[in-house]
Amino acid sequence: MSAVPRPHPSHRLLAGRTVLVNRGGGTGIGFAAARRCVEEGARVAISDRHERRLGEAADQLAEISGERPLTVVLRRDLAGARAEFVRHRDCRVRGTWMWR
Repeated sequence: MSAVPRPHPSHRLLAGRTVLVNRGGGTGIGFAAARRCVEEGARVAISDRHERRLGEAADQLAEISGERPLTVVLRRDLAGARAEFVRHRDCRVRGTWMWR
């Protein structure tokens, strides 16, 4: 049985940036992307359709970064989700990236 590989050490490549993981930030590739961005020093905002899963993901990310990410429960289509994020002041910062 092979050992689980250790994560690559952080180089703080995203320090000072905000990363938006739009849809699926609570699980799978979206969560993995958010986690890695946090490990690289970014603030993150995540969204998901499932409130419980989103909360659990936010808790895990807060353990890594010491700061709870902005979370948005999606109840709309993609355009509506973007509009929901834009309403949050934390997402209207210079250097926001988008993952989808």
